[in-house]
Amino acid sequence: MKLRLLLLLLSLVPVAAVAQQFRTNQWEGYFSPVVTEAKNYSFQGGSTARSDTGIGAGFGFAKNLNPNFAMGGEFNWGSANYRATVNPGIGNSNQAQTIGGTIEAYTVRFHGTYYILQGNLSPFITAGLGWTYIDTNIPSGLPQNVCWYYPWYGQTCGS
Repeated sequence: MKLRLLLLLLSLVPVAAVAQQFRTNQWEGYFSPVVTEAKNYSFQGGSTARSDTGIGAGFGFAKNLNPNFAMGGEFNWGSANYRATVNPGIGNSNQAQTIGGTIEAYTVRFHGTYYILQGNLSPFITAGLGWTYIDTNIPSGLPQNVCWYYPWYGQTCGS
């Protein structure tokens, strides 16, 4: 037990020396995973949707303006697959249709951080403001087979 305590104390000595260096004019950067949970949705009329667990990545940076304050920004991207069953409206004799795709989300955020204590190990408070763009890739209608004339290939058919 005494040996463990001695090793713990010895391991803290370099941390104490490093903690005396201030953050002023230092840049920080990071990479982070982005994970969104799977979710089920039910809608009026019986239509349903399910999103899978999504994954993505993010990176950010900050400039330490003084020992207590830093400003920075970050960019995050994530995507998740979805499946939906679209029921026809009242009076529509068509069958329910199943569609699927990928939802993508992009976020840009600017933030400020206040470090309560001066040193490398400090509690902090962060506030930020940003924008998120979500592209659901949900079609505006169900697929329909159509043909058109393509100038280089001639007549083309597809959905």
